[in-house]
Amino acid sequence: MVIFQTNDLEEQLELSTKGGRKSQQVTTSRQTVIHVNVPKSAIGGVIGRQGSTIKKIQEQTNTKIKFEEKGLDVEEKVAVIRGSPENAQEAENLLYQLINEQPQILTEDVFVPVRVCGRIIGRNGDTIRTMCRISGAKITLDRGGDERDPDNQKRVTIRGTRDQIDIAISLIDEKLAEDEAFRQKISLSSSSAQTLQHRGRPLSIGASSDEANVSSHQELQQELLVPSAADGYTEVFVSAVENPGSFWVQTVGTKSVQLDKMVEEMTEFYTQQCNQELTRVSQVSVGDIVAAPFEHDHCWYRGIIVNIHEDDYNLDESEITIHFVDFGDYCKLKRKELCTLLPIYKVLPFQAIECRLAWLQPKGSVWNDEATNLFEKLSHVAQWKVLMAKQVSSLKKQSEQREVTVYAVELIDTNEPQDINIGLELVQKGYAMVNKNNRS
Repeated sequence: MVIFQTNDLEEQLELSTKGGRKSQQVTTSRQTVIHVNVPKSAIGGVIGRQGSTIKKIQEQTNTKIKFEEKGLDVEEKVAVIRGSPENAQEAENLLYQLINEQPQILTEDVFVPVRVCGRIIGRNGDTIRTMCRISGAKITLDRGGDERDPDNQKRVTIRGTRDQIDIAISLIDEKLAEDEAFRQKISLSSSSAQTLQHRGRPLSIGASSDEANVSSHQELQQELLVPSAADGYTEVFVSAVENPGSFWVQTVGTKSVQLDKMVEEMTEFYTQQCNQELTRVSQVSVGDIVAAPFEHDHCWYRGIIVNIHEDDYNLDESEITIHFVDFGDYCKLKRKELCTLLPIYKVLPFQAIECRLAWLQPKGSVWNDEATNLFEKLSHVAQWKVLMAKQVSSLKKQSEQREVTVYAVELIDTNEPQDINIGLELVQKGYAMVNKNNRS
């Protein structure tokens, strides 16, 4: 026992051990201060949701408790209890009781094939974050190892309670099952393609790109803008913008969910080097439908070739302009980056619907950058915010060696307290003029 003299008051410092843990107690004439070491793994349970548990202890014992860091990279925090000797002692006992009741934190490793890692991680890590949130466990994927062989095993480390780990493993098992189902679909698709070849039909795997794409224009159709409500409006996302007179929307509903699923599966398949080598195009023509990566997110999408600038020295280095038929964006890629499109990805109609604002024409001869920038802001382009589109008219035109329907629409933003007619907003800002004859 060590006696301290502070401000003419006698302080008594004693070390006591409870439940195998050390606490430090300082007694003064006014109050007792007790320090309790709390393992970091137990902090969440001791504090409780939004501090509810620690608040309850403070109210029950009439004490004040706060946490202090012991230092960097330590496995414990210090709970500092202040109150009368009896109250502080009661709070200390309750803290130790809580610590002892906390479930044991375990670490477990599981191994998954390299080909499944993309499905587990998800786009920008969304899937693995969701799995952590649902299970309550910490899930990390080993970044090392040889990723060239899709059958190589990757370590997944899971840290949490037994129940949390079990939930996390079940979620990983779901991704493994999805991968197995996907591989079976690919196998069936390949078998079907080989059967069709004997009947004089085009292939997608093991066939040249001109064979694989010869009938793609007939197989794939464009999604239609069909009213989803009695008032004639359709819920849409604006996915890409060239100007207010040319932009693309996607309808909200089951098709958008199917599109997300298809992009996830395409990305998983085409990011594997062996699959790229198997399906890489050998010839290209304007109008061919292909699988192509998008440089900004490294996902794979369906695209149509709209222009070819051949390289005289190396055809694989030829510059190909791609229009992504489900979103409306354009990009330029090398021929060697393109792959043929598997039959299973030719079922869903093209989801990008070309539109223009009805009744409007630019204030000048063309839509200027300021008008386009304002339209992009008002329409929340590529932000997946729901707008209401009402078809006024439509026309068919030849585009990229296929017939497409272009819709003249009114576009309304109903997300704010007061609805915003986007076309009218452009007129009021001085970027557009109303022309009632300009319906289409």
